[in-house]
Amino acid sequence: MSRLWRLAAIACALALALSGCGSAPSEHETPAPSTAASTAAAEAPVLDPAVEKRLLTHAAQRLADAADRLNPHDGYPRSTSPDGSWQLGDADNWTSGFFAGSLWLMDEQTGDPVWRTRAERWTAGLELQKTRTDTHDLGFVIFDSFGWQYQLTNDPHARDVAVQAARSLATRFNPAVGAIKSWDVDPNDPETPGWRFPVIIDNLMNLQLLSWAAGQPGGDPAFAQLATRHALTSARVHLRPDGSTAHVALFDPVTGAFQRQETWQGQSATSTWSRGQAWAIHGFTDAYRESMRPELLDAAQVPIRGTLGGIEQLRTSPARRATPRPRPSRPPGSSSWGGSPPKNAAQDIAAPRRTSSPRSRRVTSPWAHPIKPYSRTRSAPSRKTARSTSDLSTPTTTSSRPSADYTGSSDQSLENAAAGARCREARSANDSVATRVRRGSV
Repeated sequence: MSRLWRLAAIACALALALSGCGSAPSEHETPAPSTAASTAAAEAPVLDPAVEKRLLTHAAQRLADAADRLNPHDGYPRSTSPDGSWQLGDADNWTSGFFAGSLWLMDEQTGDPVWRTRAERWTAGLELQKTRTDTHDLGFVIFDSFGWQYQLTNDPHARDVAVQAARSLATRFNPAVGAIKSWDVDPNDPETPGWRFPVIIDNLMNLQLLSWAAGQPGGDPAFAQLATRHALTSARVHLRPDGSTAHVALFDPVTGAFQRQETWQGQSATSTWSRGQAWAIHGFTDAYRESMRPELLDAAQVPIRGTLGGIEQLRTSPARRATPRPRPSRPPGSSSWGGSPPKNAAQDIAAPRRTSSPRSRRVTSPWAHPIKPYSRTRSAPSRKTARSTSDLSTPTTTSSRPSADYTGSSDQSLENAAAGARCREARSANDSVATRVRRGSV
């Protein structure tokens, strides 16, 4: 990820906090970026250095104040109250790794040892979460903290913690379904009727942990294959031809049959939850970068078009904005993490429909950049030195591992092929995003 994207991640995370928002793959050659995409990338504006410095300075001030004033034993920053005070969550909250991750990004940006000290302090208390097998959020919690620690310091203990978290996450993969189970919910609960195997769009954001761990000492190459198969399954069941996304997909855990789309965060089973739409764009892009499966590049472009279309419709027809439905009194599941964490309500946008009216001004898509493979063997910057871990214990290795039949049957291969066909069908309904951006038609 470039320095600009890392800076954007810090700024976005800080803005959210201040506002209170809380089938094995076959071998493919790396596709060359299209001419349109390359042109759009070349024409993309560069962030003004003065703006970049101001954003980074503001983020540093707020992060440093919170990191030094708060104590991780009291909880992890999650969001803010109207008066500006922090709302804290326990270590087992799905957002607990975000603050540590922001500190590691600041360490990378500045090279100042004080940021490494802060990041280590806010990372250490999350280690016990590495063996949790009742959640899909281990990427959020562990990869954003210990994963970044290893990538910036080459600390083998941090690597081992992240690899163990990947092993724990892999235990939730169901080979019949071809996906990782999101929540352990009661199908007899009136709020989650018949929810025997829910898979939410959010899951895509945790797959990078598996892809990275597949190439690490103590990891398993099967982890990457599980991640790819989950992404293909998600493309088949979460994406709609109009570019919108469903929040929840329900399956029969025995037969693997897809049952229906549902929602927990959204307005309805047929609406689009805005944060879920962002999960899809980010998650499918990441899955493509890791696997180089063209179906996943197709999948990433579908919600991008849906988002651009939805923004245009909201701009021209504010009445189409959906009214948030009342939220249930509690998230699905009985535990604080085994079910859905108490995520903040987000506005929905009605399922977008294509509009043929060109916009009067040119907008450059932030996604119109060629995608480069992510290195799983990233070395630490030269200024970093790996600390000794002779006094640290090695994480306990569990016997749980993915089922040997994760590759699936020929029927599953057909389903994956159908997923790609569905995505390509949706893509053919519009011009390519990069081409439309280049000519200013969005």
